[in-house]
Amino acid sequence: MGTLPYAWSGTDAQGNTRTGAGSVATSSATLFGRQFATGTVGPLPAAPVLTARIYFQPGDFTGAAQPTWTNQTLITQAVNAGATSFLFSMKDATAAAMTKWRAFLRSIPAAYRDDTWCVWMHEHEAKIRQGSLTFAAYDAGSDMVRTATQAEGFKFGPLHNGLNRNAADTAWIFGNYVEPTNLALCDFEALDCYDDNGKGAASLFFSSSGWWPYFRDVGKPILIGEYGTPTGPNQATLAAGMKAECLARPQIKRVHYWDQMFTNNPDYRMTAATAATWYA
Repeated sequence: MGTLPYAWSGTDAQGNTRTGAGSVATSSATLFGRQFATGTVGPLPAAPVLTARIYFQPGDFTGAAQPTWTNQTLITQAVNAGATSFLFSMKDATAAAMTKWRAFLRSIPAAYRDDTWCVWMHEHEAKIRQGSLTFAAYDAGSDMVRTATQAEGFKFGPLHNGLNRNAADTAWIFGNYVEPTNLALCDFEALDCYDDNGKGAASLFFSSSGWWPYFRDVGKPILIGEYGTPTGPNQATLAAGMKAECLARPQIKRVHYWDQMFTNNPDYRMTAATAATWYA
């Protein structure tokens, strides 16, 4: 474990000026792993999957059941695959949900607590743009979950659309990142990003027009919740390029491949060559 200091200021998409400073204890190594999910997913590799991204579905913390570390199939699968780091995403933000969320966090074994990262309502920019979520609701929910999460001794941060649609919904653009009011109290920044057209991470994500300059300058540790590029002959080369770019930037701590296919979406499942590169 080490300490990463941060100090930053900027204006978010809501026109609010944000400033913050502090430090976050975090391990120095960049880890590469995958999304653990049900459905049409790629096979687990023989190599250890050191970091796991796991979604809790809406209602998981408002229903009758109490999620715990030991009763979640995907957590067990990730532990058995060798995961030592976890990025959890959840979407419930009520007083009753916080009781269950805190109970879940307390069930996490001590060996995993320092490398567990938590987010609420990932990719909120798209939901705000589409009108299914207001900024006020996002901001209030984020602060509620952050307060509960940090009270249990865990890290919390927002998870952004690393790529956003433009106003006409015709092309992907960077920017317009919507930050919670209390970003200065968050422990990290996170984002999802995909390379659907095979442009390569260096020119797409890490150029002056990509997402890297913004998140670098915020100054907090960075996690990538989802990365993927479609299955094909160039996938392994593109994934290797993404891995190299992330390794060159110690501020990026955890990177998760979206090894899955959804109907009407590209098939991001890893080829054998991609998996060999990603988990090496």
